[in-house]
Amino acid sequence: MVEALDISGKLMMVEALDISGKLMMVEALDISGKLMMVEALDISGKLMMVEALDMSGKLMMVEALDISGKLMMVEALDMSGKLMMVEALDISGKLMMVEALDISGKLMMVEALDMSGKLMMVEALDISGKLMMVEALDISGKLMVEALDISGKLMMVEAQDISGKLMMVEALGISGKLMMVEALDISGKLMMVEALDISGKLMMVEALDISGKLMMVEALDISGKLMMVEALDISGKLTMVKALDISGKLMMVEALDISGKLMMVEALDISGKLMMVEALGISGKLMMVEALGISGKLMMVEALDISGKLMMVEALGISGKLMMVEALGISGKLMMVEALDISGKLTMVKALDISGKLMMVEALDISGKLMMVEALDISGKLMMVEALDISGKLMMVEALDISGKLMMVEALYISGKLMMVEALDISGKLMMVEALDISGKLMMVEALDISGKLMMVEALDISSKLLSNNTRSSSNTSSNNTT
Repeated sequence: MVEALDISGKLMMVEALDISGKLMMVEALDISGKLMMVEALDISGKLMMVEALDMSGKLMMVEALDISGKLMMVEALDMSGKLMMVEALDISGKLMMVEALDISGKLMMVEALDMSGKLMMVEALDISGKLMMVEALDISGKLMVEALDISGKLMMVEAQDISGKLMMVEALGISGKLMMVEALDISGKLMMVEALDISGKLMMVEALDISGKLMMVEALDISGKLMMVEALDISGKLTMVKALDISGKLMMVEALDISGKLMMVEALDISGKLMMVEALGISGKLMMVEALGISGKLMMVEALDISGKLMMVEALGISGKLMMVEALGISGKLMMVEALDISGKLTMVKALDISGKLMMVEALDISGKLMMVEALDISGKLMMVEALDISGKLMMVEALDISGKLMMVEALYISGKLMMVEALDISGKLMMVEALDISGKLMMVEALDISGKLMMVEALDISSKLLSNNTRSSSNTSSNNTT
């Protein structure tokens, strides 16, 4: 042993040697004689360990060196002598790992560094020594955080960008399968949320705007195919819903107003072509229905009143032009039918009574002018037919009996005044003919027998006085003239 003393005679250093005289240990003391440092050497005289003590003589730090004298490990102790931190170094002397311990000596945190000294991973442990959180960093410094439950199962993963901003959050279920994924923009605002089922299949996707408000929701079936899409406005109110079939093709679109009430429904066929459109009022009741053909052209339009009762039906041809219009009463029964030609001009109008029975039929020419009017009785039998000329003036009127047989025919002048009247019997044979002048005064009367032969002719003057009477027998063998 060798002891060194200072100028005042106080012990400063103690060296211990082995039996061969080689240095084994060196102790350094402070001015008060308290031990400050201990160095241990190997058999070859190389430094193996250094211990540093505080002024109370308690161990503060331990350094371990390798055979080449390079520092391998550093241990730091608290004032009670308990280990607080352990640092491990590589052969080049660079820090590789740092371990932090709690007051009870249990491991709290582990840090791993790469060969350039950059932090690669941080592990945090609970008081029972179970791993709670793992932070991993890539070469660029991008951070990833993993949180674990008390059983050590992964619960959450957070990924950060190079600036340390959170980019993505993944939540896992008790089975360890991914349940939810959240994606954030560069400002840290939530952009997208994905929800997964217990088997790990994507069930729902939510997209948010820059203000963090929900813009769109997508729902998927168990096979991962998109089933439904919901679009929301800036206030977060639902504006549109799209439904898709199992093949992923759009089947239905629903549009909603600002109050969230359904405004319109569109139905599509298997090829994605629009088949039907429904429009609803502010009360949510159906107002209009449009049906389309396979060519996508409008085929039929139905209009409904405020109570949801059908008011009008329009039928269109393959060219998309209106062919027929039906109007219904408040009872839902048909009141009027309009038929149009290929050019869209009105050709026929049918009017029905409150019970739905046909009352009147109007026929129009290609120019849209009324040509003929038919009136029917309560049983639906034809009662009267009116024919009009090209200018719309009445030309002829036919009256029919209850059995539908023609009873009377009236012909009119262009001025609208009566020209001729023909009366028929129950069998439809002509019985009488009356001719009138342009002023509407009776000029001539002809009477016919059951066989249709002329029996009598009466001629009248302008004042309607009888001018002549020619009466014939049924065999035409005698005549009687009176003037």
